[in-house]
Amino acid sequence: MEGPEMISEALAQSVGLALYVVIAFVFCIASLLLAKILATSRPNPRKALTYECGQVPTGPTKTRFTIQYYPYAVIYAIYGALAIVLLLAAPSVSAMPPSQLWILLLVIGSFTFALMGALMALRPLIKPKRG
Repeated sequence: MEGPEMISEALAQSVGLALYVVIAFVFCIASLLLAKILATSRPNPRKALTYECGQVPTGPTKTRFTIQYYPYAVIYAIYGALAIVLLLAAPSVSAMPPSQLWILLLVIGSFTFALMGALMALRPLIKPKRG
């Protein structure tokens, strides 16, 4: 089976996934709209206060976000996404045609380059101990 028959079979197999994605998207939008419509909006200065476990807030309520841990978060996200891709692809690697194997290798390579970029961003934050 080659050509248009193969494409139509692939499309027929992915109808369920497409339907799931559309239903999930519609449900999310409907939930947000319903919450916006049903929620009461009564502005109150007390509601705008920072909540500190029932205590009266002290000091500035807005703090600066330190960027030093951002590369670690990027590395964690990259490894998580790469693990999902590899776990989903692992059972069928031996049965993959060469074109799909190349695509999988390109995906793994792009994750590797993103990981290398995050590690390069970490380099200035890690100061070697000199003694």
